[in-house]
Amino acid sequence: MPILCRLQTTSAHVHRSKQVLSQVTICPYHTPGHWHLVIVDPKRKVLFYYNSMGENETLQGKLLRNSRGFLRHNNEPTKDWRASSVYHELQKDGSICGVMVLMAAEEIVKSICTPVTIDMINAKRRHVGNLLLMMSGKLF
Repeated sequence: MPILCRLQTTSAHVHRSKQVLSQVTICPYHTPGHWHLVIVDPKRKVLFYYNSMGENETLQGKLLRNSRGFLRHNNEPTKDWRASSVYHELQKDGSICGVMVLMAAEEIVKSICTPVTIDMINAKRRHVGNLLLMMSGKLF
């Protein structure tokens, strides 16, 4: 079963490093105004980078460089590791990146290799919105 982590490099999170290097790890992370997703696959030695706005080679390279420092810290050889991207549709507005990351992570956990489509995202947004509306009276 994949594990979920927060993508941080502070010493407080180093204790999880053996877990991260032993199984597929799903790492959503937020930059100001945007959600990204990184999947660590130690068996294949690949860091999959998912950006709903489109992958960026500069960010992918930075991710790999930063991750190599983490790997070296854990005595893991770094030369065989590579960064890759996951096929997906691009977001067409400025507000669905979080839903796209959520859905991509769910698909990975379910081990389904189907690309996430805009129709799937819109259906998920409606589902989450309906859940929030249903639960709003029960939250307070």
